[in-house]
Amino acid sequence: KGDGAEGAAAAVRLDVSDARGSTPLDVFGGAPAAFALASLGGPAVLQRFAACPAGFEGLRRCSSAGIQRLGTEDPRMSKLVVHGGVVYMSGQVGHDAGETIESQTSRTLQKIDELLQIAGTTRSSLLSANIWLKDIERDFKSMNAVWNAWVDPANKPVRATVQASMASPAILIEVQVTAAALEASPRSAAHIRHLKEVAGVPPPGAFSRAVVHGGFVYVSGTGADNDTGGAVAEASAFDETRQALANVERILRAAGSAPDRIVSATMLLSDRQDYSECNRAYIDFFAAA
Repeated sequence: KGDGAEGAAAAVRLDVSDARGSTPLDVFGGAPAAFALASLGGPAVLQRFAACPAGFEGLRRCSSAGIQRLGTEDPRMSKLVVHGGVVYMSGQVGHDAGETIESQTSRTLQKIDELLQIAGTTRSSLLSANIWLKDIERDFKSMNAVWNAWVDPANKPVRATVQASMASPAILIEVQVTAAALEASPRSAAHIRHLKEVAGVPPPGAFSRAVVHGGFVYVSGTGADNDTGGAVAEASAFDETRQALANVERILRAAGSAPDRIVSATMLLSDRQDYSECNRAYIDFFAAA
């Protein structure tokens, strides 16, 4: 978008021999990614990249120099990491608040508010959220009711919600978020753009389809729904993956980006047996990008 051609040129892809993606990682201005993340390009990203010494070691040193870590008492992790105008938060749980999904969700979101305040930002500046539920069929609706009452309706983040085995049997929900750092002047909340609906993609309810911030597009978890909100009829794993990626492309283009600017993607499967067919569609998609 704008000088996006320059932005795309500034992305460094290391070891692209695998048809599925670059390994061991992609680097764009030293910024990590969540969900499907695509670059818009832009002077701020290019300037940050240009300031780094040449080579991978130079990029690594440049990235680590501006990292702030908060809440480091846990030997395994930091509660908060602030870098490049973005606040990254470790997963939060609320099993100390009771045994219901409502009480645990409320407590988890309360802890997120408290940590965002420590980082100098608020829920109105959220960029992305990952939610893991122990029992998604039983608890999704009740969790969503608490989430909807909490999230800023004018500034919804992108979101993905899946079922997962938890670290403790008592945990019903875990939530991990990223947010814009309000004190980083050129990347303040005023520079966050939310795409709540995209033509050809079913509109979400409790989150945005995409959030644009700091030269990147964050995309919510995207399934194989057709443009009326229904699932693809009798679709194979290959067809579902192809439809889901087509939806991702529509969202990216609506945000001013494109598939060839994707720097990170997460794919979640309900059945590991579908991996090969999903991978086939994934490879076809990026080969044509």
